[in-house]
Amino acid sequence: YGLPALGISDLMNEFGLVKFYKACRVAGIKPIGAADVWIGNPNAPDKPFRTMLIIRNDAGYLRLSELLTEAYVGKDRNIHHAELNPEWLENGDNSGLICLSGAHYGEVGVNLLNGNEDAARAAALKYAAWFPDAFYLELQRLPERPE
Repeated sequence: YGLPALGISDLMNEFGLVKFYKACRVAGIKPIGAADVWIGNPNAPDKPFRTMLIIRNDAGYLRLSELLTEAYVGKDRNIHHAELNPEWLENGDNSGLICLSGAHYGEVGVNLLNGNEDAARAAALKYAAWFPDAFYLELQRLPERPE
């Protein structure tokens, strides 16, 4: 197909990853797996943040699988909505993952849209600490706010 790599992401799961991975390998394409995840928002529990976690290597696949499993069956999970607990990210080894900030749905973006630049900066520094050298700010143009 002339593609060096191709990625797939699922929302809060990895259900499509194994078939996708195998198909890419057969076609000579590097597969990239990811999950679009919800992260608990302690200030507004009904409005979790969103971010993209991309698998870098085997350790990243295992870590993402661990996080998603904990979100669905862990004893300290949110029983109303599958989401990652921020403490899990803070206390685990995320070195096998790349994190995109989630644009206007992520913690940084939500704070920027609310005019809280200090909270946005603090959130960016927190995620940068959780994902050393692997946290990226994601920008998206919003039709209702093109500036």
